[in-house]
Amino acid sequence: MCTAINIDGNFFARTLDYERSFGEQIIITPRERVTYGKAQNRYATIGIGVVKDGSPLYFDGMNEWGLAVAALNFPGYAAYQSPSEGKAAVSADRLAGLILGFCRNIDEVKSALDNIAVTEDEGGAKLHWLISDRRGSITVEPVEGGLRVYDNPVGVLTNSPDLPFHLTRLADYAQLHPQDPENRLARTNITPYSRGMGAIGLPGDFSSSSRFVRGVFVKENTRVAEKSPAETSKAEGSASEITRIFHIADAVSVPCGCVVTEEGRPVSTIYTVVFDLENLNLCFTTYNCRRIRAVKLTDALMTAKDLQSYPLYRPEEIEKLN
Repeated sequence: MCTAINIDGNFFARTLDYERSFGEQIIITPRERVTYGKAQNRYATIGIGVVKDGSPLYFDGMNEWGLAVAALNFPGYAAYQSPSEGKAAVSADRLAGLILGFCRNIDEVKSALDNIAVTEDEGGAKLHWLISDRRGSITVEPVEGGLRVYDNPVGVLTNSPDLPFHLTRLADYAQLHPQDPENRLARTNITPYSRGMGAIGLPGDFSSSSRFVRGVFVKENTRVAEKSPAETSKAEGSASEITRIFHIADAVSVPCGCVVTEEGRPVSTIYTVVFDLENLNLCFTTYNCRRIRAVKLTDALMTAKDLQSYPLYRPEEIEKLN
């Protein structure tokens, strides 16, 4: 269970919803430090994932060109390819890192995918991907019959079913609106008794299809909130936008225990990450620490000699005013 959202080409957010941690951390891959096949990565990358045998396996990430990728679970649909002559075999868990290490934009991603066979990784993860740059988004899905690359006009992705299903289902909710609904029921005066009635019917459950619809709705309608004088500052700019994106992600987050696995384990939004594609900042919160923290992909990190990492999980910090 996960949701990824591209907001205005400037920000890329994802929630990772699962019943346990994998020991993930923030990982920075400098230029020319990881080998894929016979080549080393051209571009520096920052993201969240794990390191295995000295190589990063990114769950999500952003490179120095502002290209962003998120891998999401795709069970029941993912069907990987076999290594074939003339194509580079890349396991599913390494695809995000490879794309970010060698591509500057979506056009280059599409060209690269023509020459890649996505194979199953050792862990057997079933994945599909949302990939975004400043101009738009695509979704990549390995299915029976080969790799499918779709233009994603809404810039949102959740889990199974496939993207065409999710886009088709949006038609069921085309009437949703943030303003009060227009009376079309009867030729008499019908007065709304509450604000928010234009969005009656917006699905509130945590299924992938409902999170997809909800993600599209909040992305299209959420704005930067008006601030009181005490909340304003001269240097807030991007911070206000970052706050807005985290509120969008909150709308598709999973409170612990509202979804339970077959084994009885509670699922929660383990972490939420927002990538600022212009300023190259990775901002994040975790389930047990709501304070927004940030790591910037600096020139020094891009040219470091080794992989760099930062811890993801810390205790909650509550500011006590008395």
